[in-house]
Amino acid sequence: MGRTQRQRQPRVIPPDEVPLDQGARDGTDEWKQVDGVLFCHWDRWLLRLALDEPEGLDSISWKFQARAKTKRGVDEIAEAMLAQLDDLGARLAQIGGDSRAVLD
Repeated sequence: MGRTQRQRQPRVIPPDEVPLDQGARDGTDEWKQVDGVLFCHWDRWLLRLALDEPEGLDSISWKFQARAKTKRGVDEIAEAMLAQLDDLGARLAQIGGDSRAVLD
């Protein structure tokens, strides 16, 4: 008789090893807390983008301001992102940090 093949069991991932992209998340879900200040997944995304911009979060804000001005009527997405950026900036000021400090 031939060799028996064992079926390979998937590795169970302990909770402290769960990848950041596993499972569905809402942008407003809590991502991290720094010195008592909460940051959500939208914040994480914006902070990561800011690393590649010459003026950080200000560069992103200027782009959304320009977008808001070019559309007729109200650009709800641009307005929402500007509000998120303003709030994020205030929370960063609270902890005296910048994008790199929060992203580790």
